[in-house]
Formats: sequence, C-alpha cells, structure tokens
Amino acid sequence: MAICSYVGFPDLFITFTCNPNWPEIQRLLGYVHLKASDRPDIISRVFKMKFDELLSYLTKKSLLGKVLAYMYTIEFQKRGLPHAHILIFLHPSNKYPTPSDIDRIISAEIPDQDTNEELYNLVKTHMIHSLCGFANRSSPCMKDGKCSKYFPKQFQPEIIVDQDGFPVYRRRDNGHTVLKNGIQVDNRNVVPYNAKLLTKYQAHINMEWCNQSTSIKYLFKYINKGYERITAAIVPNDDGTSNQPQNIDEIKQYIDCRYVSLSEASWRIFSFPIHGRKPAVERLYFHCEGQNSVYYTDFDRINTVLEKPSVTESMFTSWFEANCKYPEAQNLTYNKFVSKFVYVKKKREWKPRQKGYTIGRLIWVPPTTGELYYLRLMLTHVKGPRSYNDIKTVNNVKYDTFRDACFAMGFIGDDREFIAAIKEANHWGSGQYLRLLFVHMFLSGSINRPRHVWSKTCHLLADGILYAQQRIANNRVKMSRKVDSVKDINDSKETWRLVGDRIQVLIRHDHLLKWKEVIKENMTCIINNGSVYNNDFQWKETLCVTVATTLKIAVSKYGWFYYGCTRCSSKAPNPKKAYECSCGQKVEQPIPRYKIEIYVSNGESKYRFVFWDSECAAILGMTAEFMHNSMVENGEDDPMVYHDELEMLLNKKMAFRVKVQPTFSQASVWKLCDDEAFVKEIENDYIVEDNQSKTEYAKLVPNKENLETSAQTLSAFGENDSESIILMTPAKDVVIADKGEEVDFEASGATQLSGTKPSKKLKIESSS
Repeated sequence: MAICSYVGFPDLFITFTCNPNWPEIQRLLGYVHLKASDRPDIISRVFKMKFDELLSYLTKKSLLGKVLAYMYTIEFQKRGLPHAHILIFLHPSNKYPTPSDIDRIISAEIPDQDTNEELYNLVKTHMIHSLCGFANRSSPCMKDGKCSKYFPKQFQPEIIVDQDGFPVYRRRDNGHTVLKNGIQVDNRNVVPYNAKLLTKYQAHINMEWCNQSTSIKYLFKYINKGYERITAAIVPNDDGTSNQPQNIDEIKQYIDCRYVSLSEASWRIFSFPIHGRKPAVERLYFHCEGQNSVYYTDFDRINTVLEKPSVTESMFTSWFEANCKYPEAQNLTYNKFVSKFVYVKKKREWKPRQKGYTIGRLIWVPPTTGELYYLRLMLTHVKGPRSYNDIKTVNNVKYDTFRDACFAMGFIGDDREFIAAIKEANHWGSGQYLRLLFVHMFLSGSINRPRHVWSKTCHLLADGILYAQQRIANNRVKMSRKVDSVKDINDSKETWRLVGDRIQVLIRHDHLLKWKEVIKENMTCIINNGSVYNNDFQWKETLCVTVATTLKIAVSKYGWFYYGCTRCSSKAPNPKKAYECSCGQKVEQPIPRYKIEIYVSNGESKYRFVFWDSECAAILGMTAEFMHNSMVENGEDDPMVYHDELEMLLNKKMAFRVKVQPTFSQASVWKLCDDEAFVKEIENDYIVEDNQSKTEYAKLVPNKENLETSAQTLSAFGENDSESIILMTPAKDVVIADKGEEVDFEASGATQLSGTKPSKKLKIESSS
C-alpha cells in the first residue's frame, strides 16, 4: 500500500500459469517417456525463464504502457504447477480510464474462428472456464453447490464500469462457441485475457483491470496470502464395524503444517525468488526519546550491553544528524527522506542516494500507544527536524509533549487523529479489522465524539459487508454500493455483531457503553430486502436501570407469594415437606416469600416487573410470612386473595435495577430505590433528542455494582429495536405472553389491581 500512496492504484492484475505442454518441456521429456509431473525441476526452470521474459516484456518493453511499479508473487497449485500473480502500476499517461480503453487490451469473448484460428484455438484450450454447475458438480471451483468464480457470467453487449469501480467485460451473444468436453460453451464462460500475451506465451494468462478504490487492499492480501496448509496422518482403516471409540488427538488438530508441492520444493532448491517488487519499500522505525531498541543475548554482560552503539544511536536519531548535515534534507519529511538518502547500517549514518529510489513507510502504531502515536502524526508533517524538540515546536512555541504539539497543529481535539488512524489502516486492513479498531478506540475512552468519528468513517467501516451478503445471496444479487445504502446497513445493530460485540448504540448516540458493560456475542446475520435479521442468536441476561411508576398488579395463577427456603430465596420443591436446600439449610417448614408481578410505566409505555421478597418486604415493612399469617388468622389462606397492604407497592415512582432474561417476558427487580432525590438525579441524566422519547433509554450497569454507585453512564436503545424491546416497555399497552404473542393489556384476561382505585380483599378464581 505504500507503493499505492506513491504511484497510485494498480491498473492491471495478471495471472500467469505454467503450461506443461510447452515445447520446451515436452522436448526434454518426450525421448524418456516421462510426464511433466515426473520432472518438477524442468517445470520450475522453464516457468522461471518464461516468467522473466513476461516481466521484461511488460516493464521494460512497455507492451501495455510505461510501468512505474510492479509486484509479483509465485504460487504453486496442489497438483504442482506454478503460477504467478502480477500487479502492474502504469504511468498516468498510459492508464486506461474509460471502458473503451479497457476493451482495447482485455477481451472476454471467443474470437472468430475464420479470421483468427490460432487465437480461437488458444482461447478454447486455455481461457475457457472449466465446466461446473449442473454440467459438473465435482468441479474444483464448486463451493456450497455453486461456482466460487461466479461462472457462467451474463451476456453483456458493451463493457461498463459499475459504481463500485469493477469492470463488467463485454460478452456479446454473437453465436461464437467452442466445444468443451462435449458441451457447447459461449462467451459467458470465457476468462478475460489479452490477445497479444496469450498468443505469445500460449498458456493460461488471465488479465483483469483493477478496481480503482479502497477495495484494492484485498488484492494485495490475495497475492500475499501465503502457502497452502495441510495436516495428514496415517490411521488404521475403519470399515465401520469396530465398536472401539475413536481417539481424537486435539493437539494434532491444531498443528499448523505446510503443504509443499514438488514444483515448489525444486523452485526453492534453485533459490528462485518467491516474490518481488519495484521500487523497494523501506520500513521506517521511530521511537520516543531514550526508548530505542537494544538487542542483546542472555549471556551478554551488562557493561557490554551499555557500550553498544544502539544504546544512543539509531536509524531515527541518525535522521536528525542528516538534517543538520544536508540542506536538501530539511525540505523532506521522514517518509520522503528515504527517496533521496540511503541508510548505511555499518556506519550508522545516512548518505545521499546515488541511483534509483526507495519508498518509505512509517511503521503503524495504534492510538493506544500514546506519545508514540502522536510522534508518528507529527512525523508525517514535520520537515527536517534536528532533534525531538524541533518536532515538538509549532509556530516557534515548544510544547512539552507530542500530543500537545499535535493539538497545536490541529490534529487532535476534534478526534481527527482517530479518523486519520482509521483512514490509514483502511489502506491495508480488512473491513473486519477496521471495525475492531473502531471498537478498541471507543472502548479505550479516548474518542471525544464517537458519533462524529463514525459519521466520517462509516463508509470505510462498512467495507466487506455487502460482499459477504452477496455471497449469502447465492452470488447472484447485484447489491448497490451507494453511500446511503451502505449507511443504512451500518446504522443497523447487526453490522456490529459481525465483530462480536453489542455496540449498536455507538452509531446512534453519544452516551455509550463502557468496556465492562459490553456483552460479547457470536452470531451471523443475513440481509434480505434491506432489512437485517439475526440468525442463531440468543439474547443473554442483562442488567439495566430505569425509572418508572408502578401502576397495576397483574394477578397470576400462582398468587402473590410462593413457599421458599428460610435462609435463601429459592423455591421449595414441596411447600408441605421438609427438605435440604441447595444453600445447605435444612428446612423443616418452608415459609412464604413475595413474588408479585406489577406493571410499571414511565408515562408513555408499560412493562411487567417481578418484585421479589426482599424488595417487597422493604417497602411494605413486613415479611410475606407475617402477612400470610395475619390473613390465616382472619380465616383466609388462599394465595389468590391479595392483602390491602399490597396497595403500598402502587403509585410509586422509583429507580429500578432489573435483570432481563430472553426466556421470560418480564424483568426481574434486583434493586429498587424510592428516594426522590436519587430518582430525580437519574431522570436528569436522561438526554432526550427532539425526535426521540424517553422510552428509548435504559441504563446498563455491571453485575457487582450497587444501584447508588452505578447510575453514571447512560446507554441508549430504541424501543423498536428487537434486541432492546425486552429492556423497555412496549410502545403500546400490551402484555407479552410467555409464548411470545402480543395480547391487549386491558383485554388480557388477567385481573389487575389498580393503583388509582383501591381494592380490598378479593378472592380471584384461577382462569385455569
């Protein structure tokens, strides 16, 4: 990507594959009756000569135009044949900016057999995609029942470049066909090629025009993906009749082994290069003052280590000295400096470069490194500094830290450094990496305006999502990449689940979750008709704080209490029998404990909270056992009869700390507080925008914190959000039934005790 920043995006991507039927190979094998696979040394040598000639043909003879830079990688197929991936960077005067220019050098059609029979036969032999799909389901390109290369393509009357910057090559329905394995195939199965190169080298030589966007980084990742990996073992043959359990060696399953084909082995024996590029790219290291790296062994004496030149000198500090010595260096930044100077390691000094040029690349450091990161920011702008103090000096004012200098330069203060970090990482990082980077930036607490950073980088953070959805949509859906559609997708919480964290509020609000409050999840999602649905995802229990007023008691078929342990609140298996509780208590007679379901409201919507024994006892001033015994003394032992004192639970405005679980349609009250000052403090923390209601807000708190100490950080959830609907009351008065269906609140059939209309002792018949 450093080459891209220097000469621009690459223009052509060429894949050159060895042809075992080349005359040079067959001439050496024919008289001994051997196959090409029997002599990988011959294959490697012949391919090396052909590749060198091709590279010279492209770069020195300028077949396709003047070349500013190139890079290549040699790979080896599992069957042994080598192939090369080549990226070509053309001079601006020789680029191919229009579809008609691309059409002149790249073809995806079968030529006319009558006018160009040689090219016709070469295309038929080398450039027809192998039959796949219904014709050959065992083809190597088949994956999950479909072609991984998206063949056959669609007919296309004219070449176009879509809005994503990808070319759609011309594939006319002109009747030209070839017979491949007994099946007639047309232009839809042709791999793009250049006629001159195909005629000259008579091998599979695919040529593609490169996308001129940030997606180009994936091309660099592809050609540098590394070698094949495989793990093999010899095990006894099992015909399925043995009853012996199969031994699974988990350690061997995690061994990272490497597959080396015969051709690759011979290639490396001959010491042929595996990859190359021109111009060279030099990594530039830097460090804060007195923090340069010193290498030593365990056996070195301390005096020997302290006497090493690297203790006081480094490539970076030598740059300061060169800026003092050479006037022309004072007009160059650190990364531009290496294009004019070369570092002599033995002498530990920079010398003027005599020939050629090199591209410099500052090593990347994350924003969490602090001063080192701000030093890097300054190095991209400061020219010719002679010391660390010069880097810290802005407009003749010397600052104490690099961060202060960055602030004076205007790099930080408005989160510009985080936006710059994401944009820079976008040159080489995948979309998933960028999203993780954004998460870590936010969770570190360093970003002042996360929403602003999101709005400036959302198009980069969305990278790769549409492609993944296209794969899910059977590779046939043409998905738009307009800015609006990308932002719509990323405004959904499901985008962030792709990186494993519940941080959907990052996108919408400034009051955000802290690291300890993030609930990590793993799930997959699909996009269908512009909507996002989760798949194989289960909500996890969540603690939240909210403010609401108690309204009505929903009388359940179990009444207002249950029988439980005398020490803990666990339920007794049988209310009339003694038992030993899991807490270790031997219970002779279970006692009544409160469990009351109350509908609460914040003024706009309602939800069902479950009040447990300790909370009810604190408000009522009596235990459930005392209340039950008083009712028994009055001749009433039915749990469906609600005592007058329970009215004290209603018409109260309180702060609730509740636990929400996905398997229940109500929230369980863990803590509550009716102190007016504290309730008012929480209400004042709510920030409501003009187009939002207070029902959109809930407060997440860690499990181990008290209610009084945890009401500091607000987080927002939309009431129509499928994930947060269990955190908030519905927008209309509904009762969420146990099976998930919605029932009208007033017509639900459940008897309620109103907080505005007192009721006495009522015996309620169970609906069951």
